[in-house]
Amino acid sequence: MRTGCWTQRATAALRRRWKSPATITADGALDCAIEGCEVAHVGTYGIWCRRGCKDCRIQRNRLFDLGAGGIRVGEDRAAEVDVAETSRTLVDNNHIFNGGRIYPGCVGIWVAQSSGNRISHNEVHDLYYTGIKRRLELGSRAQSHEQ
Repeated sequence: MRTGCWTQRATAALRRRWKSPATITADGALDCAIEGCEVAHVGTYGIWCRRGCKDCRIQRNRLFDLGAGGIRVGEDRAAEVDVAETSRTLVDNNHIFNGGRIYPGCVGIWVAQSSGNRISHNEVHDLYYTGIKRRLELGSRAQSHEQ
């Protein structure tokens, strides 16, 4: 019985991780950069290029003591039109650690429903779930995009 209660709470927490906001959130950003910043001691994700962001750079940042994960790119559902899809994001040379303190199922770098991205040279450690995760719906529209 005790295990069952924990499982229900853990499952609910995993569902909430997708809805966790970010300290820095961008919608519709074009050719923007978040560089050389520090995001710490927050109860959310650090940075999120959410909907319709194109050609953005997230470089040389330090993200730690996070309630959720470090960096999110894209959304959990595929965009209906190309302009709403986040694409061509560079996530490079960031240091992400001590995350998932409130939402332990969150990810250091999470990329979903987004194409043409480059994730490189990041140091990700000390999160409860995983360091880097990529999620892609394989519906007919998503398959037409360059991955």
